[in-house]
Amino acid sequence: MSRPIIIGGGPVGLTAALALAAAEIPFDLFEKRVSVTEDKGADLVLLPTAMRALAQLGVFPSLFCESTPLQNTQRLDCQGRNIGDVRWFQYYKDYLGEYPRLISRAKLCSILYERLPPDAKTQIHCATKVVDVKPTASGVIVTCQDGVSYPGSMLIGADGTHSLIRRSMHSIAKYDGPLKLSRERANTFLNKYRPFKSTHRRLWFRFAVNHFPDLQFRVAHETHGNGVATQLFAGRDTATMYVYEKLYSNGRHKDRYKTREQEEAAMDALINQWGHLAVLPNRQLSLREAYDVRTDSGMAGMEEGVVDHWSWCGRFVLVGDAAHKSTTSLGSGHDHGIVDVVALINELQPLLTKTGVTSPGFRIPPTTDAVRRDLKLALKRYQDARQPFIRHSCRMSGRATATSTGTTCALRFFNKHVISSSAVQKWFARREARAMSRSPRFDFIDSKDLFAGKAVWTSIIDRRKQRDWDIDNGLSGTSYLPLFGVSSPN
Repeated sequence: MSRPIIIGGGPVGLTAALALAAAEIPFDLFEKRVSVTEDKGADLVLLPTAMRALAQLGVFPSLFCESTPLQNTQRLDCQGRNIGDVRWFQYYKDYLGEYPRLISRAKLCSILYERLPPDAKTQIHCATKVVDVKPTASGVIVTCQDGVSYPGSMLIGADGTHSLIRRSMHSIAKYDGPLKLSRERANTFLNKYRPFKSTHRRLWFRFAVNHFPDLQFRVAHETHGNGVATQLFAGRDTATMYVYEKLYSNGRHKDRYKTREQEEAAMDALINQWGHLAVLPNRQLSLREAYDVRTDSGMAGMEEGVVDHWSWCGRFVLVGDAAHKSTTSLGSGHDHGIVDVVALINELQPLLTKTGVTSPGFRIPPTTDAVRRDLKLALKRYQDARQPFIRHSCRMSGRATATSTGTTCALRFFNKHVISSSAVQKWFARREARAMSRSPRFDFIDSKDLFAGKAVWTSIIDRRKQRDWDIDNGLSGTSYLPLFGVSSPN
């Protein structure tokens, strides 16, 4: 049976796998790492939009217990002086019903993986690097580094910024044309070969919180300077530091370093320049002091941009960083990827019934032009639903990073004297909350909407169904904690 293939086993790819499993759609997932739960990468900040989707998949009890709520942001200038707190996190709680939460990438991936049914776990292929993908008359063929090929009905590219699926879409549209279309029509599917640019580069590292007892739980610490900014998030066991440096190279920067030695040399050079920055009030902790006790680290350019075409002829489709990339100042990249999955699977799931499949499975008759056309239209609806908001959000993330690294007098004035106003913060928060409240939820999963705030979610389940769900589970609708059998550990 031909089934969709997911490339990439990060949080977005595993969310796609869990959503397909919930829709009773068999799949295959290929991940080049030895394990999808490998403890690599920086900690993640989950926003209410992503948590709302993950709650439908049944993982919020574990996520709630393994994550740390973020409630406030303290800001300093490069001399360590207070420039005013911002209450974005509190406004998220007020408007969307939940604080953003800090969780390690490994824990999130582990929670998603453990939630998969046993038979779905056998469809996760780790230590399997995909090196080539090709469209065929019946779907797609994936070739791995070991020479083994796998057929599929379509490809879901959740393989990140340097996506093989996106590059393959470019090559096919440029050299082969989609399904042998004319060159003129083929160019309408053509993305830029390098769709992202970097105006900043980012260093991140993790360290154990027990080294510095002055770190505050639930509080994010930021230092804003001329050409540089830092963010520090402290969890229960580890803290993650981000350093953003403005680039002056016409928006271009080498995305990755060829060797680990080159990367470490670049990190050391950056710390030598900016290590004196205070990252806690009263200079209780400097950037260098935190860097010297790091347990994991990495550095790369912070790409920004949105790909023009997210799918190709019903064969390939992109989600997450493969389709769009924003600076990480607002912590929205992986959240957008998770919501991408919601919008995509909502479009794919009805095809299961439409193609007349009665037993669980995802079968697309490749020779049926009508079904192929329906699939192409479904992928187009997915892009049309997500792309406008993503473009807006990427612009906002870029502006936030540019403001924190204040390379102009106007930005520094705005950062110090305007953003510190609670009225301005509330205005921005209300505006963004209204946009985020339009995020989709899984149409085919009948579950309670756990989060409620001043901004009404426009994509909600039927109120009568929710009331019945509350009664069946002994809830009044005012609290979700009794359902989990836990009290807040935070």
